[in-house]
Amino acid sequence: MADKKEKFKPELKGGFWAVIDSPEAARWAVKQAMAAAIFCTVATAGMAVWAHYSTEMAARSGLNLWALLDAFIFLLVAIGLYFNSRTAAVAGLTFYLLVRILSLQSTPPSAWFVIIILIIGLVG
Repeated sequence: MADKKEKFKPELKGGFWAVIDSPEAARWAVKQAMAAAIFCTVATAGMAVWAHYSTEMAARSGLNLWALLDAFIFLLVAIGLYFNSRTAAVAGLTFYLLVRILSLQSTPPSAWFVIIILIIGLVG
């Protein structure tokens, strides 16, 4: 019988940030960032399509189908992270922060919790 490979559990620094001191820890961090990029892709595309079909949602959020371009960029970042691209990691965080800064006026305060979690996910 083959032994099951143990699932990697990172050591947390300060109770939250993973200590990146081994190849396994680095792979774990990249998977977390890739998951955050995939979430951004799905959430952005879903909200853009919803806003397209809901005039009330479009009026409140200011979203339109151009947000699908943002979703596509996040998809490219996720693909880059899959291939362990440092450029994709930096580009993903930079793009996400830029989008958040440009949309500060239209972002409701209740959404900031999710935004902060995603920033942490992309940095982690």
